[in-house]
Amino acid sequence: MNTTRLPQLSPEVFDVLKRSMDSNEPIKDLMETTLNLLIEAEFDAKIGAKRYEHTTSRATSEGQKIYRCGYRHRRFDTTAGTLTLRIPHPKKGGYIPSFLKRYQRYEEALKQTIIDAYASGVSMGRMNDLVKSMGIKGISKGQVSAIIGEVNDTVEEFRHRRLNNLDYPVIFVDAVFEKAFVEGHSTHIGIIVVSGLRASYEREVLAIEAYPDESKESYLKLFKSLKARGLRCPKLIVSDGAAGLFFAKAEVFPKAKWQRCKVHLVRKVLSKVTTKADRKKIGNELKEIWHTKHKSKACKRATRIFNKYLKTYPKAMAALKWGLEDTLTFMDFPEYSPKKISTSNVLERLNKEFRRRSKSIGVFPNVEACLRLFTLFVMHYTDKWHTSVNTIEVSPYAAIFYVGTLHRTTLHKKYAATPSFSHVYSFETCVIVIYDLTFAPRICQYLALM
Repeated sequence: MNTTRLPQLSPEVFDVLKRSMDSNEPIKDLMETTLNLLIEAEFDAKIGAKRYEHTTSRATSEGQKIYRCGYRHRRFDTTAGTLTLRIPHPKKGGYIPSFLKRYQRYEEALKQTIIDAYASGVSMGRMNDLVKSMGIKGISKGQVSAIIGEVNDTVEEFRHRRLNNLDYPVIFVDAVFEKAFVEGHSTHIGIIVVSGLRASYEREVLAIEAYPDESKESYLKLFKSLKARGLRCPKLIVSDGAAGLFFAKAEVFPKAKWQRCKVHLVRKVLSKVTTKADRKKIGNELKEIWHTKHKSKACKRATRIFNKYLKTYPKAMAALKWGLEDTLTFMDFPEYSPKKISTSNVLERLNKEFRRRSKSIGVFPNVEACLRLFTLFVMHYTDKWHTSVNTIEVSPYAAIFYVGTLHRTTLHKKYAATPSFSHVYSFETCVIVIYDLTFAPRICQYLALM
């Protein structure tokens, strides 16, 4: 029988490790003890002599032998808690343990934890309570700021990366306004975010920039910077009703079509409806406008609503008439899912998260701090997009229908005599009818992840 032999430990080392395991915080004390033992062994090898040892093989520096000169205690914060390292000090020269960098006070994993907490909306003031709950003695706002400042290069690299290798047929643009100090005064700044939809239906945040407003000049700078980074002219740009974006698009991306977010238009129309009951009623009727694949049918439905409520709510109907045509552009792109490209809701979630994080801060100390926080979150959000299934490819050869909860016998009675359906998959909560069997595995895989 094969047995694994444990390494032989000296009685002194064994006694130290045993005391660590018997303490109230065994993991932290064991880590501290182990690191101090490693430091001691490494320093012994460096000078060629153990503590209190007299030997002729001692290392030299500038012709003189190296001797110990006491210890210096160094605080080192880790995810296990705050450790106290006993670092030997030579009489001449210096010594830094090989696993530490000069002036390093934090474990890399702890740094990443603090950065992730900051990106998740934990304020500088609450960060001290967070690290104390992890067994660390505490951390100041200045220390947190220094740790966060280390990611500036990573943030700038993400914001200015090249976009040469991939095409983005559809891009989404939206802005959220936050308060920040500019030249000593608190003012509103617009954080404009651009998200791209690839031909493979993967989403990616392409740009996040700060501008004083949503004017034509701001969007010109934004689109020109995207073009300079290698972005090709998209087929469709989806946004709210910002006039500055429309005119900037005409100059930089003249061939791109503009889709105005239908949700923003509905909100604008309903904001001019006075009574709550009418808002609900008109809102339900407005939704039916875009539930068709043909512009002519959508226009007929809109005309019917316009004529019905023109006398009661003339301002609301004027807003509908003025903005309707721009909300129907998505119908020119039947190869994409209408729900995905008819609104800018893909960025509304980001804006909601931005506001949740900025709420704990109030006013940012500067524009750079605001961009850094939002970009850190965007980088994490982009990673989630890349590792999840976001949509199902739409094809003229595949159709998906939600039927509801049906038993298999009911299913066969309903569809068995229908020759146009090549195959049927039955699930507990829905029935998916597929025209082309080549898409069946992908759709079943998508449903398994839901």
